[in-house]
Amino acid sequence: MMGGDPVPDPQDRHKNLTRERKFSERMIRAMLSRQSPRLKNFDYTVPGGYFVTICTHQRMSILGEIQDFNMVLNDAGRIAELTWDAMAAQFDNLTLDARVIMPNHIHGLLIITEQKKRGLNQFIAWYKYQTTVLINRLWGASGQSVWQRSYYDHIIRPSEDIAKYREYILGNPAKWAEDSPGRGDPSPTIDRHHDP
Repeated sequence: MMGGDPVPDPQDRHKNLTRERKFSERMIRAMLSRQSPRLKNFDYTVPGGYFVTICTHQRMSILGEIQDFNMVLNDAGRIAELTWDAMAAQFDNLTLDARVIMPNHIHGLLIITEQKKRGLNQFIAWYKYQTTVLINRLWGASGQSVWQRSYYDHIIRPSEDIAKYREYILGNPAKWAEDSPGRGDPSPTIDRHHDP
């Protein structure tokens, strides 16, 4: 054929389809094997304290910036803060304790006061959904990811001192320089995944 597109070789097409199928199968296996950071067989509706870290999508610094060891929220950060504070009014078995909005993550202490059907997973899902809708509206976007898929948690045992978590949370902006923005794990050095 002169001047036209070359006729595709059926064997090349077969090789490409085989390669694509193998890639798809690997992706599906990876998604299915992704382990949840939640503690297996633990009931996250149980009353008690929970230390939570939620990271922004790709750990992008979208919520503000640190200036002189203080967090300065931008509009998206203010949405994140106001929505966090509204969570307690949304759930009658939830009390909020210390929290901090950082450029690319949030730390907070949540106290479940009474066991009901809705627990930690539902609180965080509600928070992420509400903030995603509002921040997308702010950005003039639709369907833009704001948060990473999951979140970190640490179940605070009765024997633990909740004050160390408050101290970590409230001192987090001053420690920002130790962790370059967007790099590293914003979760504390406190071990966050225990067996009960």
